[in-house]
Amino acid sequence: MARQKGANSEVTYNRILGTATRLFSCCEPSTVSLRRIASESGVTIGTLIHYFGSRDELFRLCIDSFYERIAALREELLIGALARGNLRDGIIYAVRRGFRFGCENRGALRMRMVSLIREGKVEDDIFEYFIVPTLQDVGMRIRATLPGATMRRLRVAVNSVVILVVRYALTEPAQLKMLLDADKNATEEQVLAAIEEYLVDIAMRTVGVAITATSHEADSEDVRILISSRSTRADETGPIRRT
Repeated sequence: MARQKGANSEVTYNRILGTATRLFSCCEPSTVSLRRIASESGVTIGTLIHYFGSRDELFRLCIDSFYERIAALREELLIGALARGNLRDGIIYAVRRGFRFGCENRGALRMRMVSLIREGKVEDDIFEYFIVPTLQDVGMRIRATLPGATMRRLRVAVNSVVILVVRYALTEPAQLKMLLDADKNATEEQVLAAIEEYLVDIAMRTVGVAITATSHEADSEDVRILISSRSTRADETGPIRRT
């Protein structure tokens, strides 16, 4: 069992947790030693064991910490989407914020993916008591404005959008830049903003919201990344324009 932490140990506790999350995200957890985690956290092995007890307990707490952040994000997205006043703008907000959250927490997402690959599935309790209720809640809110849609379809649609957003958030900006065939001078922010616009389009289509030419389209030239002309095609569409 992990020890209870006092206020004066919060920094040390979180530093160890952050280091462990980073290491678990790039290595099979069973190959990451407590000694390495302690060394890269700048603490002794005794201090680490005092706080976390064992590697398995530390890994479990890393997963728990990740889901605490996801739970907080869920509430933020629900409140923020409702505040937009309509379904389209709510989806735009949720996709953009969710994608940026994923980019900011790429290490934690990777750690979770390592765990899922190892286990072959999401833990039953997490799936039953966290994921399904979240999809149900979001689906019900969408159905209120799309009465023709079934809950089954909406749950699958929302889950599909979440999976896609997570997958792109996991991808390094340099690889996204290659995917977009972006100009070498394009900044990381430009690349992320362009991907964000595509994700919004896909989310709209997947959920079944009519797309009109407007609020989700890029207002800034920063998003309209200059693309090299070597592979220009007449059928290129979307927020990225080839020149």
